[in-house]
Amino acid sequence: MAKKSYLQMAFEDVQAKIVACNANPENHGDDLVVKTYVTIEFDTPNTDLAYLHPQLREAYYSRADTVDLAGEDHLPKLKFPQMQRPRAWDWKGAGYGLSFKIGATGHHYIKATAEKVDKITFLPLDGGTVRWKLRCVTDMEAAHRGRLQDYIKQKVPMDLLPPEDVPLTEEAPATTRKKRGKAAVGSALDATSDQPGTDEGAPGEVPAGVLAGAGQPAGAAVPA
Repeated sequence: MAKKSYLQMAFEDVQAKIVACNANPENHGDDLVVKTYVTIEFDTPNTDLAYLHPQLREAYYSRADTVDLAGEDHLPKLKFPQMQRPRAWDWKGAGYGLSFKIGATGHHYIKATAEKVDKITFLPLDGGTVRWKLRCVTDMEAAHRGRLQDYIKQKVPMDLLPPEDVPLTEEAPATTRKKRGKAAVGSALDATSDQPGTDEGAPGEVPAGVLAGAGQPAGAAVPA
């Protein structure tokens, strides 16, 4: 049974490091289908923790010790600076649009549908930044996979946007609503392009007692 989500994740024009990009054969009935597994890592403001749970940011962050001109809602101070390992979250998404802007001019795109998004972790950092890591199982073609593999361990602009047919929850902010509908679908390079185009260690768990009843996932949830 699918789990209820809070918000649909939407990351637009973030600098994402390509951690891994591998071909993985899967059995689909009598057919052997090769999928492309892409693992990415990127940083965003801690306000994006609301995608996972509305109370998660307050669980890890507090206001600055000094007068903060950014306002009362600004929570930059990490409550647990001794925390060194990423936190795992029980979350799976489907049908997300994945797009990478590559090339020296930044006018070439690799676009694919992330049929599954999973293995998500987050690491809260002092100063109000969160480091995300997740895996996308995509329909990316071999030529495009090879092109993306040229950027392993490098950062490139990335969009990861929710599918059109997944309804947004009432809590979805206006910024998320603007982003939906721009999802990159279809495993093809942008028309401006003239060329086709292992996961790392086990993360830690969210500390027991940090959240009460915060096991719900976000995104276009699919059964585990």
